[in-house]
Amino acid sequence: MLDFSSPEFKKTPFLRILCLLSIFASGYTLVGAVLGLVSGFETDKQLAALEESREINFERLEALPADDPAVTTYNAIFDQFELYLSNLAQISINDGVLALVTIIAVMLMQRRQRRGFYLYLFTAVLGIIMPHLVAGYMPFLLFWRIFAYGLFAGLYATQLKHLH
Repeated sequence: MLDFSSPEFKKTPFLRILCLLSIFASGYTLVGAVLGLVSGFETDKQLAALEESREINFERLEALPADDPAVTTYNAIFDQFELYLSNLAQISINDGVLALVTIIAVMLMQRRQRRGFYLYLFTAVLGIIMPHLVAGYMPFLLFWRIFAYGLFAGLYATQLKHLH
């Protein structure tokens, strides 16, 4: 278990903050994964609602030429949502497993074990590429995952001197 009161851990307050934030984020991801699995039973309804919304909003864009960037972007966004909803169960399973492994990595780093950092890097890379291997290229997921994992990996890298 995480012992944030240990004297050795108190020497590295920044590492402690990173660990707490990672545990919070992983817990949030786990909740999202469970909700994604549960809502996966409603995928057909969600896809129908998405298509209805697409048609209603597309009426507003009919006045624009077909090659207008707004129309192209609009269609691309809806295509991404459709792809995401179609693969929600698989993405949720991947995210849930990776969140659990991330918690293990954080616990190892809390115990000042460098292998926790490398396990975190491994889960970060998998967290970035797995949705795209499962569902195809989804830029709206890719940007945020690269940003979040990259930020935390960089911040954890600054704490490598405290890990052995």
